[in-house]
Amino acid sequence: LNDDYTLDAAGKPVQTLEQQMNVTWKICYEVMATPDSFKVRLVAKGYDWAYTQAQEGEKGADFTRNLLAILPVDEEFLKVEQKLALSTFISEETIKFITGVRPMADFDKFVSELKAKGLDEQTEALNTWYTKYKD
Repeated sequence: LNDDYTLDAAGKPVQTLEQQMNVTWKICYEVMATPDSFKVRLVAKGYDWAYTQAQEGEKGADFTRNLLAILPVDEEFLKVEQKLALSTFISEETIKFITGVRPMADFDKFVSELKAKGLDEQTEALNTWYTKYKD
């Protein structure tokens, strides 16, 4: 906070010229922008009006990131999901692919393993659940 900017009495970021130059330099090296650091860069470049306008526009927006989270619970799907326990297997194998423990050449084999573990049954149960509530 104090290295890149300070906050005035109204809580708005204020920067000296030196701080602005440091923030510009850090843009290249920041691993993940935080909302505060992103806003500081926008303010420094004179684009804070766009950021503020976008935030205002989001206030009334209805974002659906995971459709399953808003659908009523479906007991049949939950039974199938718990019985098959594919989520854990998928997560573990995905990590192996990402880290190189399992070569990408094994991907078709992975899909076959999923099908052998009941992927089609789970997909059918999920589609049935979705069809019940989509309208």
